[in-house]
Amino acid sequence: TLIKNPNKRTIMNAALYRFMVQLLLITMVHDFRCRVTQFIAKNHTFLPRLCLIKDFLAAARNNNHGNLQGGGTAMDIAVDISGTVIETERLMLRAWRESDLDDFYEYASVEGVGEMAGWKHHECIEETRLILHAFIAEKSVFAIVHKQDNKAIGSLGLHTSWVNDDERYAHLKAKEIGFVLSKAYWGQGLMPEAVRAVIRFCFERLELDAVTVAHFSGNNQSKRVIEKCGFTFVKHGEYRSKRLNQTFADLKYILSRDAYVSATFRKN
Repeated sequence: TLIKNPNKRTIMNAALYRFMVQLLLITMVHDFRCRVTQFIAKNHTFLPRLCLIKDFLAAARNNNHGNLQGGGTAMDIAVDISGTVIETERLMLRAWRESDLDDFYEYASVEGVGEMAGWKHHECIEETRLILHAFIAEKSVFAIVHKQDNKAIGSLGLHTSWVNDDERYAHLKAKEIGFVLSKAYWGQGLMPEAVRAVIRFCFERLELDAVTVAHFSGNNQSKRVIEKCGFTFVKHGEYRSKRLNQTFADLKYILSRDAYVSATFRKN
């Protein structure tokens, strides 16, 4: 239909112009963000000097399917998993490699996976590259590799535990586990399989006093994994996600060495 009213045509043209300008600005911002992350990723040896790394490392440490890690340094210990390989029936847990980039981006870019853990899903592969470099440099995060499919499908990290900020537990030598799994592999019992293997590693190889974990309130998937692996609920807390600009209620759990030994003895 032809527009005969010139004023109406002018209004419509102005609206179209504003829409095009807004679309262009959005495209430019996204392109700029990807270019910045690409530059940082290619120059990752300078990351500790950049303020931006705080957000990305926070995302890396919380890359965990809705379960979180706490803060503090009282009894924290250094962990280096770079030479460690843990095998289960269906999985292999090992250090991350540069060649895992595409697999990592495949699951980290899916909307809803990162958001369950307090970080925004990756919008371009350079974001993933940056986090991958952080994982490799920190040497405390396992890649979860599906043996049959021969691909990285998630991560499981050993982080600073919330017990270090709780005087009741601050004397314990503990680490916090954080995990994330590709959405395509949910519902197959893979995460409990991986978590149990890492718990064994923590107590038998690292000789920890306790392993802790936490999850967002309402994240029933992580809650089920945590309960299946024998953790005991301790308290409620809060987690502030800078990347999502949102505060989440969370639940904190602990598994002591004594409880682990007792459970192992009962099984045998």
